[in-house]
Amino acid sequence: VGNQAWVAWVDTNLPDLNRINNKDDPVPILPGRFLGYVGSDGEIHIRDDNAWVNCPGDDNTSAGCTVHDVGSILVANTDDHLGPYNGLRIRCNGV
Repeated sequence: VGNQAWVAWVDTNLPDLNRINNKDDPVPILPGRFLGYVGSDGEIHIRDDNAWVNCPGDDNTSAGCTVHDVGSILVANTDDHLGPYNGLRIRCNGV
């Protein structure tokens, strides 16, 4: 996530970069688009039904992608940031 110039650099120089966004996790929509922040290309969104959706382009607004499904922090769920990600729980060492 960054301004449009940063995202253009990421898209050009890291073309194989993917980011996985889990369900209603608020972190991928922060800081907000209203501040000029954009997510780079390569989003894969895990929907509430655990289906994985490829969301090409910067901040794809299609149904099934994070920007559409988690339109604001008011509908977000911070527990989704912790997982599980399709049944896999990601943890830090010692946590």
